Amino acid sequence: MAGEFIVQLQTIVSRQQSPLDPAVVTVGDIHGGTRRNIIPNEVKMEITARAFSERAQQIILDGVRRTAQCPRVSRTTSRPSSPFWMRNQHQ
Repeated sequence: MAGEFIVQLQTIVSRQQSPLDPAVVTVGDIHGGTRRNIIPNEVKMEITARAFSERAQQIILDGVRRTAQCPRVSRTTSRPSSPFWMRNQHQ
């Protein structure tokens, strides 16, 4: 699910943001699990969003929230979970 989340984040800028108003979303840090062959219960990511305009920044923040709260859940998963916490350094 973490990989799918990252892919969905990248579509925020490519599909929702005007190319004339540059913006970027970066997953700079990702940590999950303790062993390579054990599926972790949680994954922590540090995401950076950069934009020139406040409108672009708002589009990105809304897109990140929407993506985090509505993850694609496989049919084999019994319960979706989307604990989500965001810190905005500019507020």
